[in-house]
Amino acid sequence: MCLDYTSAGQNGGQSIYQVLDLAPSARSLSLGGKYISVQDSDIALAQFNPAMASTSSTHQVSLSQGFYYTGSSYSNIGIAHYLDKEKLTLIGGLQFLQHGDILMTDEYGNKIGTFKANEYVFLAGASKKLFDPLSIGINLKYISSQVEAYQSTGLGIDLGALYTLKKGYQSLGLSVRNIGTPIKGYRNEKESLPFDVSLGYTQRLEHVPFILTITAHHLNQWNLHYDNPVAETLFGEPIAAPSTISKSIDNVVRHLIFSGEILLGKYAPFRLRVSYHHQRHQELKDLSYGGLSGFAGGFGIRMNRLSFDYALANYNIAGSVHSLGIGYRWKKD
Repeated sequence: MCLDYTSAGQNGGQSIYQVLDLAPSARSLSLGGKYISVQDSDIALAQFNPAMASTSSTHQVSLSQGFYYTGSSYSNIGIAHYLDKEKLTLIGGLQFLQHGDILMTDEYGNKIGTFKANEYVFLAGASKKLFDPLSIGINLKYISSQVEAYQSTGLGIDLGALYTLKKGYQSLGLSVRNIGTPIKGYRNEKESLPFDVSLGYTQRLEHVPFILTITAHHLNQWNLHYDNPVAETLFGEPIAAPSTISKSIDNVVRHLIFSGEILLGKYAPFRLRVSYHHQRHQELKDLSYGGLSGFAGGFGIRMNRLSFDYALANYNIAGSVHSLGIGYRWKKD
């Protein structure tokens, strides 16, 4: 018996430097990848919204390692420091995506060797509290990408804002990411960076140890549908096209990521996380039965100055993405 699995196409291939869209940490991955509105001391989150860097996130370093398909991996380092005189929080980061050895063939399909492909991002940013509820921030990024002997470099800017209310139990985050252009492209024409405008809302319940977040991403691009002819059939038979209303509702929800974090124990030393990314589910699900594409989860442990995080994100029946993270905060002088 032969089983034929078919997946929907995805809305990709429209920009270069996809390393810029990867979740910066295991915690972020478990919460949907674009976690931009929580008031927190997690310095890795400032790589997607620089306004989230604050005095509570300084004097620390974070390391994360993501494991993708066919030997690909993603590494991220983040660090923060607070300048008391200038009232500025400075952040730095290094992101590295590598795909291991990729098979090289000639025009006849004969194996002639291997080559490598990787991408680097060097990040430096700053955040400042304008007044008590509002903080703003900026990240500057230098991107370097290489595929075999071909290279491309670029510059990017992220702008962010974080507004807190109700004594920190509610917060709004705005992130305008990847403003910029390649300095040297792979082709003669200039390609675009994965520009994204996101808005997030986080609610921490006062009497229940639970944090709920809704993030709206790609607000700069209304239509997130991908017209895939394969999706019009199932087991070779045509299926009815969705109505205009259902298609519009689906497009709205494609912009949304839902995530929750449960805080367990006094001072929340243990945390459970879960999220649902509807666009990822619609684009990568198996058309035969749907599956868990778009769902992610994980946990975190806080021990004095040390933290540990794990995440599992389900992309497709082909496999899942795992990520490990560790953070350390040193004593202030």
